[in-house]
Amino acid sequence: MPVVKHYACNSIEKTRFHVNVIIDEKTLREIYLPHFKAAVDAGAASIMTAYNKVNGVYCGENDLIKKILREEWGFDGFVISDWFLGCISTINSIKAGLDIEMPEGWYYRSWKIKKALKIGLISEKRYR
Repeated sequence: MPVVKHYACNSIEKTRFHVNVIIDEKTLREIYLPHFKAAVDAGAASIMTAYNKVNGVYCGENDLIKKILREEWGFDGFVISDWFLGCISTINSIKAGLDIEMPEGWYYRSWKIKKALKIGLISEKRYR
């Protein structure tokens, strides 16, 4: 299946691991999100997050996934991290709605998820 990427505000290639895009709601919705919304409306099955931060939070653990993509737009497909180092946490990424860490799990290792479940940092309910 095709993967729509890079959600969202990915605009600087050389500093993509470090850039923090500070953006207001109007600019976000008018400039950076319409093409993602169109892809979701057209039936996209997978969306890849970007490496950068948006308003201080990495895209792989940002409310952009849960609040806009999932709740507002009704996206029920897979959300995956950008390739190496696109996921930087276990708990925050799971809570944000990131489904898959690519290309393999460093933070999404089964023992890390089981430990977070055991101590109550996440639950088995779906975070979508």
